[in-house]
Amino acid sequence: MSPRRILALTFIFVAALSFGSLILPRAVAIAYVGAVPPLALLLGFGLSLKVASTYAKDLKKAFLFLSLFLLLYVPANILALWKFLYSRLGDDTVFLAQVLQFADYAMLITSCIYVLRALEVRRMNRYGWMFLGAAFAFSVYVIVYGIPSLIDGMSGDPAVAVSRMMIRVFDMAVVLMLLPVLLLYIQNLRSKAKESVTFVFIMGGLIVSLLSTYVFQIIKRASLDAIAADYVQKGSVLDAFYAFGYLIVAAGLYAHVKYNEWAYDAIDRAITTGLSSLDVDDG
Repeated sequence: MSPRRILALTFIFVAALSFGSLILPRAVAIAYVGAVPPLALLLGFGLSLKVASTYAKDLKKAFLFLSLFLLLYVPANILALWKFLYSRLGDDTVFLAQVLQFADYAMLITSCIYVLRALEVRRMNRYGWMFLGAAFAFSVYVIVYGIPSLIDGMSGDPAVAVSRMMIRVFDMAVVLMLLPVLLLYIQNLRSKAKESVTFVFIMGGLIVSLLSTYVFQIIKRASLDAIAADYVQKGSVLDAFYAFGYLIVAAGLYAHVKYNEWAYDAIDRAITTGLSSLDVDDG
């Protein structure tokens, strides 16, 4: 099966799983979007560990740190857990969430560094550099968009306001680190290397999950607190994009694990077809 066909079929399947939640009854949709992200992240964690075992040096470390990122991101996507913790710990829950988030980002950034070390960014074509430049401009806009909230928050809880701005900056930095990987592998989709499909899925899924909230905030012109209260795990379009991003990551890792098996099946079919044609000719 060619990388392009894998990409197309998986994209359609994951999109149906994710955005299908929008046509479900509200109660079912809320339960669905609450369950899919942590399950997809757990699946991605296991698959990333399996993929790491097939590599050495930088790519091995990249997938190991990616697996840790996915694992640490699981509790961040269980809303019921944070409601329970808040009922027990009160405002200390905010500090706990920030520590978890920064530790999680450390894993992802480290994974990105190892991936970039294994690539030659200079090989990116001019269209890739143009897209990266546009993404840099958008990232700056996202950061600047959050400055009024930072200023307003300084009069209330400065520590929370500053940490939220730092998270915003980290998110944009990670997106800019992921994009060269995504763009380089999109350029190489014509090659039949399993890494091409895998990294297009993984990096694309992570970028979607990281950017969704900020794009939604800009479109809705609402605060992050309002978006969290009104749209997160409410069966919304934002929930569908979260699910899509996490499922695409898991799908990319699954494709990587299964790629060799698919390749062997293709070889077997080719050999079988060739032998059958020889039998016909001999007859």
